[in-house]
Amino acid sequence: MELIEEICEGISDGQSLMGVLRDNDHLPDRETIRKWHMGKKDLHVEWQIRYAIALEERADSIADEMIELADKSRPEDAQKTKIQLDTRKWVTSNLLPRKYGTNSSVALTGAGGGPIEITAGADLSLYTTEELEDMAKIQRGARERRERGIPARAAGDAGALGNRDGAPLLEAGGEAEPEGTEG
Repeated sequence: MELIEEICEGISDGQSLMGVLRDNDHLPDRETIRKWHMGKKDLHVEWQIRYAIALEERADSIADEMIELADKSRPEDAQKTKIQLDTRKWVTSNLLPRKYGTNSSVALTGAGGGPIEITAGADLSLYTTEELEDMAKIQRGARERRERGIPARAAGDAGALGNRDGAPLLEAGGEAEPEGTEG
């Protein structure tokens, strides 16, 4: 347990695992640590928990170090400082992406964090069978145009529901006519 504490303390202070092991000859080698990662014994579980916490603390230590590096930077060392800061940014964003990562996301949830329930929608019972069939034809025509790579037209454009020449895609009681064919 004392070895675990010593290793994790060094990591929490911002050192890498390899740095802690290299600087202390009495600590186990990298292969032993790898086995600790894979093991299921109590010692190994303790290691895994403590190591995970140490990595989070390491990210915070590195973030603090980044502020010091930036504050102490001199113009003649700008390139070196930039490399140091970029490396540390990469490490922190991978150690603790929730806190230091650059990707942001928005999670939409319903009441109490549960799934979103969609209750609003069109009341299709308000439409006649003929109106519903016409809507389905329009939707099929739009899908066909999209599949052929024909750009959608804005509402109000001449021939918005027609072919490029303005001829209607839908004939009364007919099917959607593909472009270039005669009905």
